[in-house]
Amino acid sequence: GDWSSDVCSSDLTDRYRRRGVIGLGGAGVRSPDGHGRLPMIFTKTKSGRALIHMLITLLVVIGALTAIAVWHVDLFRKIYLIDTKTVVLNGFILLLFFTGLLQLIRAVAHLSREERQVERFVHDKETRRFFPEELLSTSLIGRRFNTIRSLYERKVPINHGAIAAITVAEESRHLSYPKFVNNVLILTGVFGTIVSLIYALIGATTVLQTNAAGEGIGVMLLGMNTALNTTATAIVCFFLFTFFYQRLADLETYVLSRVEEAALVHIIPEFAFDSEAVN
Repeated sequence: GDWSSDVCSSDLTDRYRRRGVIGLGGAGVRSPDGHGRLPMIFTKTKSGRALIHMLITLLVVIGALTAIAVWHVDLFRKIYLIDTKTVVLNGFILLLFFTGLLQLIRAVAHLSREERQVERFVHDKETRRFFPEELLSTSLIGRRFNTIRSLYERKVPINHGAIAAITVAEESRHLSYPKFVNNVLILTGVFGTIVSLIYALIGATTVLQTNAAGEGIGVMLLGMNTALNTTATAIVCFFLFTFFYQRLADLETYVLSRVEEAALVHIIPEFAFDSEAVN
């Protein structure tokens, strides 16, 4: 269903050249066989650009933090690698962050594919080169077109509000895990703080109840160190993840709005047979 994979087929390339989609001129990229140019709307989308920007931002931040850790390697070891408990708690926070980030990137890539399908559908409609059999049936715009056509053929009043609500509900599954991570990530820092403070209180109890003051103070200081660095790790991860999650939410709203606009302008007028269908 990807346009880039479609045009790699020589048969489809010839078909689109005969229909005039390839060879339109203007800004674009060269087609595989060099006979024309593909419109830019099929090669660059808002979701695709956002995904690239997110990856660049992530790599820059990780690179900067790695450089700081290498530059102050001794301090880094004293803060983060001095105790097993510190490594485990921070490792759990980072594991949650990166698994959520992976799902978030997959969701943005999904939106980019859906946006390409919408732009392709709109372009074919506006240039009068649309063929229903070439529409990807699993895409958002494909399912919307097939649903409305099926209801129209059965002479059933079309409730577009209900269809749009179903689309939003289906797409929300892609935000489920990123939303969960965004809500609980900061709490992992609080959890690490609580665990570390409990550990520190054990050290304080040792100081007060025994003569092993040195050992008790060491345990207490280790607990305080872990409490602070787990909180710092969770705050940094939460800041980055929230930034990416908000971008994902904005992109989902944008893509769904493009689907609704395409349906309103290009699908509803074709299959409207009474006032209730348009309402």
